[in-house]
Amino acid sequence: MPPAKRIRTSLTERACIECQKRKTKCLVAAPGTDAQSCAYCSKVGKNCVFVEPSLRTPLTRQNLDDAEARCARLEALLQRHCDANIGNPPSNQQSPVTAVTHAQHTAVGGNGPFEWSEAHDDLSEHDGDHQGDQQDGMAAFGHSSKGSGYLGGSSGHEMLQTVSSLLPDPNKVTSATLATPTSSSGHDYLGAGFADAGSLSSAGIEDQLINAYFKGYNAYYAVLHEQSFRKQCSRRRSIPPRSSWHIVYYAVLAIGEWISGRGGNEVHSLYYDAARARLTPDVLEAGSLDTIQAFTLLGNYLQKRDRPNTGYNYVGIALRMAMGLGLHRELPAASESTQMQRHRRRVLFWLLYSIDCWFNITTGRPALLSDTSYDVMIPPNIDETDLPLSSDEALDAAYPTTCSLTISLARLTRIANRIYGQFMCGSHAPDTISHQTTVLEQMLQDWQAALPTYFTSQDSPEWFLGPRQTVL
Repeated sequence: MPPAKRIRTSLTERACIECQKRKTKCLVAAPGTDAQSCAYCSKVGKNCVFVEPSLRTPLTRQNLDDAEARCARLEALLQRHCDANIGNPPSNQQSPVTAVTHAQHTAVGGNGPFEWSEAHDDLSEHDGDHQGDQQDGMAAFGHSSKGSGYLGGSSGHEMLQTVSSLLPDPNKVTSATLATPTSSSGHDYLGAGFADAGSLSSAGIEDQLINAYFKGYNAYYAVLHEQSFRKQCSRRRSIPPRSSWHIVYYAVLAIGEWISGRGGNEVHSLYYDAARARLTPDVLEAGSLDTIQAFTLLGNYLQKRDRPNTGYNYVGIALRMAMGLGLHRELPAASESTQMQRHRRRVLFWLLYSIDCWFNITTGRPALLSDTSYDVMIPPNIDETDLPLSSDEALDAAYPTTCSLTISLARLTRIANRIYGQFMCGSHAPDTISHQTTVLEQMLQDWQAALPTYFTSQDSPEWFLGPRQTVL
């Protein structure tokens, strides 16, 4: 009786090629035979060959995200160096890719006299002569002879346009000025330990951008509840792929990149593109707080990145969706919502109200909400740092919190909206203007006198020095 044969137990060993072909177990040969061959190869006299398994990256969500991030960084790097290595094509020649892009751009945007487009693609790099007609940026301070993006005489932009006409021509810049290197205007909210994107994992970069968002943006406009957002980040891979929360996530990364000044002078943000790619029609067919937060963040981000009309549309969607969910109404006492959930609804509505009203004042556009169309209360000054959304504790803090600016800004916005509606958009008899001016001026003085002491005190925490300057 031959000696017993055992199965290979080493995890690093695979079946030999011959046993793989036969789809049988690769058994160790009996003692006294060739120790380098398996039982089958020793028996039939074949060469026993073992091949190490090929190294493959596991197909997981994290590995896929890392690969997509690396590809995106590589594409951005190639795009930046493309012109330097290859050179720009002649202006009278148009590549097939550019021609297709031009056709798509025209089909989507149209060519009517009062249309605008803020879409950024390679077309804007080649059609420099027409870029001013296509884009209606607020920072350009430009009057379009075609009437595109006309703001009207009641807009704050019109007043700034008058002031800018008295300033020197910005296009007349000396060569010495052009040769002077400029430093980044972004604040280093990422800290001194921030390294190049190529030396960190994608997760490490995103964590630092999230920190930059909460330090440099959410401290001003508390759109998100930080504790809840970070908790969701820790289980991001378990959130359904079609959830609107992913749009919020990429919007936070885009704002964090812009706040930190790490995005450079590029118009594109890879994180904004990722958020925009998820804005499918399905998003508009279901309302949720995540969706409202997503459109609010993207709209305000685009307004600050000189894409005001697209941002205006996004903020409008957020405001309409908020009213669809009843955020403009105070929940009844019998509601099952916790105090923190009520508080977050109030904060989100008043931030939306403020963003929309101040943009309307800047551009001379009519307000979507009147003072009689809502009854939601202005939120109390609650410290959200250690309170989950399930908490029923809602104590008014005597020190600055992330909600302090929202409270004072909401009260100031109500006064500003009234001034804008009565004087800039309305008509009054000359004998009533003096009285109305006195009343509104007194309202502003009362608002300033009612500000908490930490808005003017020198002992305020350092993180609050920036937010409080927004209303002072």
